[in-house]
Amino acid sequence: KKIIQKCESEGTKYTDPEFPPEEKSLIRRSDTPAKWKTFVWRRASEFLPEDQIDVFHKIEPNDILQGQLGDCYFLCCLAVLAERPKLIERLFLTEQANKAGCYAVWLNDNGEWKPFIVDDYFPCLSAVKGPAFSKSNGPELWVLLLEKAYAKMYGSYDIIEGGFPSLALRDLTGAPYDFLESNDPDKVWEYITESDRKGYLITCYTKSTEIREEQNELGIVFGHAYSILDAKTVKTASGEERIIQIRN
Repeated sequence: KKIIQKCESEGTKYTDPEFPPEEKSLIRRSDTPAKWKTFVWRRASEFLPEDQIDVFHKIEPNDILQGQLGDCYFLCCLAVLAERPKLIERLFLTEQANKAGCYAVWLNDNGEWKPFIVDDYFPCLSAVKGPAFSKSNGPELWVLLLEKAYAKMYGSYDIIEGGFPSLALRDLTGAPYDFLESNDPDKVWEYITESDRKGYLITCYTKSTEIREEQNELGIVFGHAYSILDAKTVKTASGEERIIQIRN
């Protein structure tokens, strides 16, 4: 609040000194795609209509659009939480857009809730294009801000490429997590339906193959993460079938 008040009284915008709009906030690894070096940092007001920008209008899973960052594991967790908007809202210390471009969110860092302050600079595809990474369907910032705060917590955007949904859920909720990997369909079905009955947040992911974003005959993408929304046993002409509803 002090930063926002100071910037607004001086007519300036906030730039985060700990996670500046520079290459070191984007790239720390040697295997990061070369095109990332061409990305341009732009303020939210430079690619969104300034008079319409808000942190969130109405929180919905469909707000979340993945960009060129391979953090589907993190975004699928945001989608699960967005089914219960209060779980997203409680992460925000700053709930209103401000001209200072300064926002604070809560993340659970190694079991301790910490506030992460970020500015509204985001990596964009060019000086005239929008975000290179996540974005919202409308002029909302909540997805971009949470992704940026998550990158800040771990050190850079490229460090949060690839990961486990269970760990991201822990970081976003502070709650303990359980994990199952099994080839036994009965065991998996019991695990999912029991978790669903208890109202748990549930995600799943597929292992990567040598072909990027390869799909199987059902359209399931390999090396990708999904939200699990529901699980039902339904009657068909050939008998009972188990159906799982997932969100990409």
